[in-house]
Amino acid sequence: MDEKLYLSPVDEAHASDPAAPMFSVVAYFSGEPPAVDVLRERVAARWGAAARLRRVLPEIRRGPGRLRWGVVDRFDPRRQVVACDDGGPAAADLHRALLGRRLPDGFPPWRLELVPHAGEGMFALVMVVHHALMDAASTQTLFGRLLDGAAAPSAAPSVDPRPAPSASRAFPRSPVRGLGGAARVAGVLLGPSRRLPVDPADLRPETAWRPLDAGTLEAARSALPGRAATRTEVVLAAAAGALRAVHGRGEQGPGRGAPLFAGVPVDLRSRPEELGNVLTVLRAPLPVDLGRPEDRLAACRGLIGSLRADHLDDVGWYLLNAAARVGPGALRTLTSLMPRVAPVGCTSIRWRRGPWCLDGRPLTRVVLVGPPSAPGTVYLSLVGYADALSLCVVSHTLPGDSGRLAARFEQELAALGSA
Repeated sequence: MDEKLYLSPVDEAHASDPAAPMFSVVAYFSGEPPAVDVLRERVAARWGAAARLRRVLPEIRRGPGRLRWGVVDRFDPRRQVVACDDGGPAAADLHRALLGRRLPDGFPPWRLELVPHAGEGMFALVMVVHHALMDAASTQTLFGRLLDGAAAPSAAPSVDPRPAPSASRAFPRSPVRGLGGAARVAGVLLGPSRRLPVDPADLRPETAWRPLDAGTLEAARSALPGRAATRTEVVLAAAAGALRAVHGRGEQGPGRGAPLFAGVPVDLRSRPEELGNVLTVLRAPLPVDLGRPEDRLAACRGLIGSLRADHLDDVGWYLLNAAARVGPGALRTLTSLMPRVAPVGCTSIRWRRGPWCLDGRPLTRVVLVGPPSAPGTVYLSLVGYADALSLCVVSHTLPGDSGRLAARFEQELAALGSA
């Protein structure tokens, strides 16, 4: 069988996750919705050549050996593109319905849903995907092929991409050398994290979203003298402030004395149009102990760059490869550790090269509804398209926390924007 049909270590880590991590990208349009049969014809014509969309998840086994994708000759547009009635007068209703959405086994693990009523004068296209198949940057590429507008957009990672590490290199280059370097890196990647102080008996998965002002974000990036902060750095700083306000500093909870870590995805594409999971995750300490928004931003500015300069994204990539060589059980074990070593997830995506439209119906907003969080964790995603900035919080903590975090994140952003 073709070597390319093996699941990558990142694919296999998601496939081995018993929570079946599904995420959804919600694209909102103004105007009357198209007929679902017309949309199916468009998807078949514009996505039919994408081999990734014909792959089927294998059965997860416990023994050694790598997993291989199943493949269908072609995907069935009638099954993969459907009309859905989950919309309504409020976008929150749609996002809530998407949380934890499952797809049937035995078919390509993606679906494009047409939501005819997604607010007054609006409809939505929702791409529901199992994370084993692809990452969020891949869905941006697919939407670029489906819609009309400029040339298909490049995947816009939150930090500058660089090619995946060469398979011939057993370990990253300096400064990770020898047993001492390996031990240090293991501590950085898998060391204890402060946990969110919540009562396990009261946990509930939920989601909340909030439209944010794009101008406030740009002002926040320039809140400090010198180099402007990146979007991801602003997201980390605002998330730290929101978590501090809603959950406290966590000084008395599990992991006290350790930092509170966030997992931050890093794009590794060398070809922008590549579909799949072409990324790794860095673990970044959130400055929840600092009291002022400006101080939190100062602590986050340059943080991702310094972690990458230390080749820690390389090491995360190699760690997954090593677990994959052992077998699915090792990947499941590694995956089960992630909620403990990084209870918070933060991502920032910028859609570029608009405007986009669907047969003349303009795209107005994009929201990323992340996978359901493990108990005791939260996931924050920020997506910017044109002047529309959208925050979505997925939490598995106390009831109402997702809404409180979203509201506080907006306040933190405003505080930085006016600094």
